[in-house]
Amino acid sequence: MERLGLGPDSQVVEVASNDGYLLQYFPHGIVPLGTEPAANVARDAEARGAHRVEFFTADLARQLVDDGRSADLIGKQRAGTGAESLRDFVEGLRILLKPAGVITLEFLHLLQLMDGNQFDTIYHEHYSYFSVCWPPSASSQRTDSP
Repeated sequence: MERLGLGPDSQVVEVASNDGYLLQYFPHGIVPLGTEPAANVARDAEARGAHRVEFFTADLARQLVDDGRSADLIGKQRAGTGAESLRDFVEGLRILLKPAGVITLEFLHLLQLMDGNQFDTIYHEHYSYFSVCWPPSASSQRTDSP
């Protein structure tokens, strides 16, 4: 909170927040917003604060900005898994984030998923999966300066 300069007037949004579990931990009077398309799961989230029962899209981001909810912080676990269109999802993040805002995204680590047999993290309702494999191999690193 201190490092990001978040306080009571800050706007925090968790995209596809499921039951809103993470949203309950924002102190300092921050009322975070969660978006979740599954109405049965979102019912639990509504008890924890503001919630929108719909997919996160560029159109929803525009509505939130029009409602004064431009975000200082956007969080998303397993980024992109529930997005029907990755392009629209990323565009929504761009629209919603304030110029000095921060986005934190969690991606699956494919190697850890396979090594640890963590296949219980894959769900049929997800449209796609994106993985970050870090560190990059030496052969994929650029040798020229950017």
